[in-house]
Amino acid sequence: MPHQSPSSPTKMDVKIIAVGNPGAGKSTLLNSLGGEVLFKSGLNMGNGLTYKLDERINENGHFLDTPGLADEELRKAAGEAISEGLRMGGQFKVLFFVTEQRGRVVQQDATTMQLVHEAAPEIKGHYGIIVNMVSKGVLKKLNQTEMPFFEFLNTLFAGMADENRCIYTNIMFIGRVDDLEDEEDKLVSPETIVDANGVTLRNFIDNVVPALTITKENVSEVRIEKFKEMTNKLEKMATEIKLKDERWKEERRRFEQKRIQDAAESKAKLEALEEIQRKNLEETSKERDRLEAKLEAKLKIQEENSRKKIEEMARQMAELKEETGRKPPIKFEAEANMQADYPKENPKKEAEYKANKDAESGKFPNGF
Repeated sequence: MPHQSPSSPTKMDVKIIAVGNPGAGKSTLLNSLGGEVLFKSGLNMGNGLTYKLDERINENGHFLDTPGLADEELRKAAGEAISEGLRMGGQFKVLFFVTEQRGRVVQQDATTMQLVHEAAPEIKGHYGIIVNMVSKGVLKKLNQTEMPFFEFLNTLFAGMADENRCIYTNIMFIGRVDDLEDEEDKLVSPETIVDANGVTLRNFIDNVVPALTITKENVSEVRIEKFKEMTNKLEKMATEIKLKDERWKEERRRFEQKRIQDAAESKAKLEALEEIQRKNLEETSKERDRLEAKLEAKLKIQEENSRKKIEEMARQMAELKEETGRKPPIKFEAEANMQADYPKENPKKEAEYKANKDAESGKFPNGF
């Protein structure tokens, strides 16, 4: 039977977990990816609609929606929900949802990213960021030159270790979608949600955001008690970054570009190795199938030869049995020959011979 090469993880194997604060549009975009209204979405007077870990699975994937940490009243429950989702373990695509205000980072989003990294250190830089509902003016400004783009992200990553920063190509800026404005449970195709570079939401999730494995034992509780203190700290750091001179900003820009280049080269090498492995597995499978087919053919020949030998032996035994049934036993055949030949060889003894035979059979002359 032909062997099949190991298949890549399916959409069901990789959980997409959305992390972000109320109003960031997590539920709406998860619905888009799911192809149906899986999560309640829309207006809720400034508050989020997600209050606990919400899990949905359909033919388009495995989705986890989490509540935001920015809501102080729900912060404890939100932290527990995020940890609960990550403790499911296995393969994930982690999506952080971020919003902007007049082109500036909302520091509560940066704090959420930092605290989640502390709770699940295996995430490192393997995640994607969706900066959602960006105004047209800000998008235009971000796209005109690289510097505003890098300044925004330098602020977002303020205080974060370099190993925990995703490369900038893992970040998608999505403008406001008119069809979603002030709508509840509105569904749009992920192919119609496109960033300034023409990348669709579907392509971003499937081909840009990396998958990673999270060990459930390595996930701790989100330290929500640090939320306020960390937010204040990051705000100060963001202000300091804005005051940095152009030389520092240029060095940082080059550093990030180098990271993007290195990541692209690593990805290309990994894909090349995976292709080599795939071909090797395919060749190994073909060779195994060929050997199995050869062995199977050999066994069939041996079975056929054995069958013929058994049939021949059975035929010979049947012939021998038939021949034995027709021929008298050797003892009686010899005796018959003696009876036939004896008188001819010695006629004078015939009377004596008959007398002896009669005596043996209990017959006596003269009626005795």
